[in-house]
Amino acid sequence: MRRWRADRAGSVPADAGVSLTELILSVALLGTATVTILGAFATLVKTSDLTRKTGDAGSTLAAVADAVTDNARNPYDASCATPAYDPVAGVALPATIQPADVTITSVKWWDGNAAGGDGAFGTTCFDDKVATWRLQLIEIHMRSTDGKIDRRINVVKRG
Repeated sequence: MRRWRADRAGSVPADAGVSLTELILSVALLGTATVTILGAFATLVKTSDLTRKTGDAGSTLAAVADAVTDNARNPYDASCATPAYDPVAGVALPATIQPADVTITSVKWWDGNAAGGDGAFGTTCFDDKVATWRLQLIEIHMRSTDGKIDRRINVVKRG
C-alpha cells in the first residue's frame, strides 16, 4: 500500500516499501511457478530416456533377429536338442542393453504333417522332418538392464 504525503507540488507517494502481505503473495507465486517448471522438466527427462531406450530396443531386436537367422553367424543346428544359438553374435549393443539381457526362450520345429497336412510348429522334433523341412521357429526375448523395456520377437530360421 502506498501512503500519500503533501508536497508543494501536490501529493506524491511516500516511499513506504512493500507490505508483508505483498511479499508473502510474491513468494507463494514464485514457488508455485518453480515447482511447475521443475515437474515439467523431470517429466521431459523421463520421457526422453524411455523414448531412447525404446528406440535402442527396436533397432537392437532387429539386429539380433538378423544374427539368429544368419547361418554364417549362427549355423543351423539340425539336432533335436535345443540349439545353442548366440543371439548377439556380431551385434553392436547399445549401453542400455547387455548381452545377458538378450536370450532365446524357445525353439520349435516345423512338422509338415501336423494339422491335417498343413503343418505347424511344435515342440516335438522329428528327425525325418528336420532333414526335410529344416525350419525352426525361434522366440527371442530382450529386456533392458533397468527392466523398463521388455520385448519378444519370433523368427523363422531355415537350414
